[in-house]
Amino acid sequence: MTGIRNRGSGEAEIKRLMAEGHKGMFCLMDADNFKAINDNFGHKTGDKVIIAIADAMTVSFRETDVVFRLGGDEFAAFSDGVCDIETGQNIINRFFENIRQIDITELGDRQISISVGASFYPIDNADSFEALYTRADEGAYESKRQEGSYVTFK
Repeated sequence: MTGIRNRGSGEAEIKRLMAEGHKGMFCLMDADNFKAINDNFGHKTGDKVIIAIADAMTVSFRETDVVFRLGGDEFAAFSDGVCDIETGQNIINRFFENIRQIDITELGDRQISISVGASFYPIDNADSFEALYTRADEGAYESKRQEGSYVTFK
């Protein structure tokens, strides 16, 4: 439906890159109040939102980055070689700008917003995909407490 990788493919590719010694930024993205979109506008409109978010990810991240849908309204990305907050923030800002450009007629003037948690790999020699995922998840949870699209680096 989205034209991007699924969870299994995305996670496997990140683990492969990590095993080969690649460093980078991992992001978890969650659409804010997505249930309300489905409840108020219907699942067909919800599907349009999911596709639009996937499209925004595709144009915001590099072709070499691993971009995928976890399921529902949750997405993830791994930016190989991105190892500092400044560069990571630039990528996320580009993503947020592309999210702001989404125009789905059925939503009227309602804006889509995204909560993002981001973390860098590796933080030490014992770092793992599971630890990286947990840090990004904690960041996304913190971002949910903010109004509008927001990123928290962990």
